[in-house]
Amino acid sequence: FANAGKLTVTPEGNFTSELVSSYAGKDSGVAGYIAALRKKLEERLSKKIGHTAFELSDKDDGGIRLVRNRETGLGNLCADALRAAGNTDMAVVNGGGIRNPIPAGDVTLNTLFRVFPFDGRVCAVKISGKTLLDVLEFSCSQMKKEYKKDGSAAGEFGGFLSVSGVSFCVDLSVPSPVIADEDRTFREISGKRRVYNVWLTDKSGRKIRKLDENGEYSMAGTDYLLSNGGNGYSMLANCTPLPCEIMSDCGALEKYVTETLGGKIPNRYKAPEDRIKITYGRE
Repeated sequence: FANAGKLTVTPEGNFTSELVSSYAGKDSGVAGYIAALRKKLEERLSKKIGHTAFELSDKDDGGIRLVRNRETGLGNLCADALRAAGNTDMAVVNGGGIRNPIPAGDVTLNTLFRVFPFDGRVCAVKISGKTLLDVLEFSCSQMKKEYKKDGSAAGEFGGFLSVSGVSFCVDLSVPSPVIADEDRTFREISGKRRVYNVWLTDKSGRKIRKLDENGEYSMAGTDYLLSNGGNGYSMLANCTPLPCEIMSDCGALEKYVTETLGGKIPNRYKAPEDRIKITYGRE
């Protein structure tokens, strides 16, 4: 912020307010304490925890943001990290929560904090196959044939989900059947679904079985989505919470990179894997 607000109240109950843009006075003890904390934090944030030979970008080569309307390698990495942290069948990450790329080279904790800066809490729920279909429909409700127009992103939605443990097709020749309230909160599905051919997948991405609408599955995500229904995901409010290790989204990403991947981000995250396959008509 450029200014801080200052409110002065006198013993007589009178008050004045002003904006303060600079302040020269410092308490030496407090200043030293802050400096020591800053040094400790910088050492922790700058410590190398991994390496990637390629950039995991949230944008295309022209600088158009992708994570809010298309599958990306970065989104897949983040979703896989939350799935591993929750030890669940699947996981989802909203595009609005992924804020920066992972540049090629050494990966530090600060790199990951820039990806996940909101300190979301990892949580898990039990979800039915039918509810999952509604979740995927809502995620893809704003998608357009072309993800960019006139130099800007088109069909962006902060609630567009990167996924792990599931793959599916979305038919963009079909208008979205999602009915939402004025505040863009999900209400119902009315009409033919865009999403079809939904499969559960293993950790390598191999299809293992088709989704059963009447089945029950475990799904990881952040508290913003699964507990608070963020981005309009009201259908998740009735899902049953499951036990989950207490961890931040950034912490889950750190653990995945260091422990599961052994500090090296593999080539599978260099490009999308058709977890979300776009079609124009049913295949």
